[in-house]
Amino acid sequence: MGFDWQSRAYPGPGLLVMAVMLIAVLIALGVALVIILRRPPATAHVAPSPGPVAGPASSALVILQERFARGELSADEYQRQLAILREPPHG
Repeated sequence: MGFDWQSRAYPGPGLLVMAVMLIAVLIALGVALVIILRRPPATAHVAPSPGPVAGPASSALVILQERFARGELSADEYQRQLAILREPPHG
């Protein structure tokens, strides 16, 4: 009793479609894995610390300089307020 090729049913195009879908899913999983592994750690997105905390006089000076640079203060107003900031604290 030999093997009869004609008695076997042809699986049809469904098997080919499923094989292509399986390959596509495996490729998509591979790409997703590569993207996840190459992503920098979450801590890399945190803004760097500004350094040592500036005192109130130095931060006020920075604000004054920024306001003058934006044109919110005239040169006279800038000089007056700068002199006030440079005065030694009372008390």
